[in-house]
Amino acid sequence: MGKILFIAPEEETAQLVGKLEDSLGIDVGVDIVVAVGEERLKLLATCSERGIEVVVSRWGYSLRRARQVSDVPLVNVEITGYDIARALNAARAVSDRVGVAHMSNVVKGASMLAPLLGMKFVGAYVLDSDRPKALHDAIRRMRDLGVEVLLGGIAVTSLAASYGIQGLRIKAGEEALAAALLEAWRLIPVKQRERERTENIRAILDFAYDGIIALDKNGIITVFNPMAEQITRLKASNVIGKPIDFVMPELRGTDILALKTGPEVGKIRNIGGVQVITNRIPIVLDGRPVGAVVNFLDIGRIQGLEAKARKALATRGLVARVHFSDIIGSSRAMSQLVEMAKRYSQMDSPILICGETGTGKEMFAQAIHNASPRANGPFVAVNCAALPESLLESELFGYVEGAFTGARKQGKAGLFELAHRGTIFLDEVSEMPLSVQARFLRVIQEKEVIRLGDDRVIPVDIRIIAATNKDLEALVQEGNFRKDLYYRLDVLNLMLPPLRERGKEDIRACLEYFMRKCELRLGHPLKELDPEDMEVVLNYRWPGNIRELENFVERIGALADPGDGSMPPGLVNSMLSSKECPGSHGRREGGEEGGCRSLREMELEAIERALKECGGSKRRAAALLGISQTTLWRRLKTAGKSEGENA
Repeated sequence: MGKILFIAPEEETAQLVGKLEDSLGIDVGVDIVVAVGEERLKLLATCSERGIEVVVSRWGYSLRRARQVSDVPLVNVEITGYDIARALNAARAVSDRVGVAHMSNVVKGASMLAPLLGMKFVGAYVLDSDRPKALHDAIRRMRDLGVEVLLGGIAVTSLAASYGIQGLRIKAGEEALAAALLEAWRLIPVKQRERERTENIRAILDFAYDGIIALDKNGIITVFNPMAEQITRLKASNVIGKPIDFVMPELRGTDILALKTGPEVGKIRNIGGVQVITNRIPIVLDGRPVGAVVNFLDIGRIQGLEAKARKALATRGLVARVHFSDIIGSSRAMSQLVEMAKRYSQMDSPILICGETGTGKEMFAQAIHNASPRANGPFVAVNCAALPESLLESELFGYVEGAFTGARKQGKAGLFELAHRGTIFLDEVSEMPLSVQARFLRVIQEKEVIRLGDDRVIPVDIRIIAATNKDLEALVQEGNFRKDLYYRLDVLNLMLPPLRERGKEDIRACLEYFMRKCELRLGHPLKELDPEDMEVVLNYRWPGNIRELENFVERIGALADPGDGSMPPGLVNSMLSSKECPGSHGRREGGEEGGCRSLREMELEAIERALKECGGSKRRAAALLGISQTTLWRRLKTAGKSEGENA
């Protein structure tokens, strides 16, 4: 398919153009078609789909109309002086009573050349595209003046015959055709570069995250990109060509065109019920506005992109891998605990998880996160006891360049920032220094952080889950934990029971799970424990809870026979019988808590303190503890202290 389309008025011209194409060395294809009148305009409508870059023809006074329907450049074959001279010479051979009806430049050229050839026009008429019927009157007048030969184009010469006048065409010669072809050829690379720029701009507009609207000097919309359609829910086809103040009066497009406000950047507006940030920039040429560009961003989309960016920064495994289905245990206590945790997951309040070491506090935190609306956000876990005070503060809050000696040159985002739109899990929160507790309290209250060495406030949207194996209330009374922070964290709470209180069915289930897991790692099966060994395992108190049980399975896996997976006789008994959990049977003398003091014992102690403060009234004690009287009665009954209750 040729890049140039040449529309010739007759076959003679078409053949001449074909010869010129070869002699001029034009290295793009030229399609040559014979057509006149309306047929030419129909051809223009198909140029883009045919890959035509430029169209060449002798347009005459139809050039203006052709440009209105064409979306490709048009080159007009201009009549030269040689063409006029040849036509005059041919007319002189017929008669000396000659007239001309053509475009103004041709009529003027013929008038200048005629005297040089010893000729004088009897009549001349300049064609008027706005008054096509006037041509009839002009030819009639020329006939009355005695014109015998009329020079003109196809339409003029055809009409002249109907009035008894011989018509002679002023034809474009080889020079004019060659000039038009060369001009079209030179336009090809210009057109291609223009198309490349257009496609670049189109790609920018189509794939920009901004809604972009362009206006002309009258405030008429000329560009309305896909993102603008998405944000405003308006179709480009319905708004392009309409005034901006009519389509979206809230943008006040005429204000920016009138240069009343100058460029406007970062203005928050409401467009069709959507909160957006807008920029309005006038396009000024020679001190006067010739258009404007308005771009706007959906604030909700910005927040989503921010969350995505923060999550991308958190590429250090800040994800939760545990789900509620991964928590092993079928005892009533665990079933109730899991059900409570599932309900907590749908709320956004802080959660305080209490339990002995190894009871699975982080597993519950991860499962809560994965069941919550924040599941797609980051899960950031930090052990408050594992870092010194100065390092803990910089890790949690981040820092700017130069905040302290050894700080990274570019600064660092804190864990609170990385947890934005997600969950932060603070393990062993009881070990958090008091100075850090004060700053942490602000994060909970204000939902914002300030990096070390900075004065800029950074808003954060986080869900806080804290965990401890200590009695925070006792630490508050001792002055080692802030009272206001304790009550901020203890909005929702989970008391994880130690393994020894979960029942033998849970110990058996956990044991079997860890044995299957160990088998996969070892590559050979482990033989089930014999009844005596199983009884030892089920009756052991497991002071280290789940973690100790998992380590126990690792040891027996390492010592088992690789062939049949059997264990040496007496191995289990020797591993567990010598172990003792100091203080596992309650409180030591003097009230000092044992290392394996259960949460149930801690709970009973809290109930006893509340009863003492309320003069033995269970109703008032339950209200003070934030539990129902039924729950209070059940706890006391379990402990064998339900007699003598007071109203």
